[in-house]
Amino acid sequence: MAMENSNLKEKTTKCHNMDIENYILEMMELGEKLQNHPNIHLVNFNIVEQNAPESIDELSQKLPFSLPPIVIEFYKTVHSIQIRWIRKDNPDYEPDMYDTEGWFNPIEGDGLIYDGIINMLPFEDVFFGEWNVLKNLAEVEESINFNNKQITYKEFYSHIYPFDIWNDIQSSAFYVDKNTADFLVLTTFFHSEDYHQSIITDFESYLEMILHTNGMHDGKYKYYKNYNSEYKVIKTPRSFWTKNNVIDLDSLPETF
Repeated sequence: MAMENSNLKEKTTKCHNMDIENYILEMMELGEKLQNHPNIHLVNFNIVEQNAPESIDELSQKLPFSLPPIVIEFYKTVHSIQIRWIRKDNPDYEPDMYDTEGWFNPIEGDGLIYDGIINMLPFEDVFFGEWNVLKNLAEVEESINFNNKQITYKEFYSHIYPFDIWNDIQSSAFYVDKNTADFLVLTTFFHSEDYHQSIITDFESYLEMILHTNGMHDGKYKYYKNYNSEYKVIKTPRSFWTKNNVIDLDSLPETF
C-alpha cells in the first residue's frame, strides 16, 4: 500500500519549527512501522501536504480568538492526516473487507472495525465547518460542570471545534475558554455531549499521545482514563513517554 508523504518528508526537514518537524517525521515513521508489522493490516496512511501555508494566517485572522503557535505551524505544514489499521488477530478482521485505500468519511462510516485510527481534519473544516450536533447542544438551556466551573451549554458547546474524528461519536476537539483565552484539547469516547467529562490537555500533549499509542483506540482510552477524575490541564510532553507508557503494537492494552 502506497503512503502519501514523500514530498512532505523532504519539505519538513526544512521546517523552521523543530517540534512540528519531529511530529510529522515520526508520524511518517509510524506509517512505515504499521505497514511492515506482520500482524497489522494498514488500510490507509495519508499525510496530505499543506500547499497554501499563507492561507492559514489569513484564516486565523478571521477567528475571534488567537491560536497557539503550535496549532498554526502544524496546519501550515499539514493539510490533513488519515491513518486506519486493524490487527490481523482481531476477531472482526476479514482481509477482503479491508482491501481498500479510499479516503474514509468517519461520520458516514464504512461498517468496519479498526484497532487504530487518526483522522485529523483540514483547518477550514475544524474552525469553519458546520457541526449540527454541537449547534443543537449549544441550544440546551442547562448548565454543566467543566474544569471545576459551572457554565451553560451555550458557553461550552459553542466553543468546541472537533479536529480528530474517529467515527460518528468518538473524537477529539479544541476548546477555547473565552474567559481565560486558554486553548485546550478534549476527547470523547462515547458521545459529543460527553466532552465536558474529558480530561483536559493541550495540542502538543495530544500529538505526543497519538504517536506513542500508534493511534490505537484502546491505547488512547487507557491513557485518558488514568486522569478521568482530575479537573486540571494534563500535560504529557516527550519526557512522559517512557517505555512503561508507550503502547506496544505486539500487545493489547486493557479494553473498555
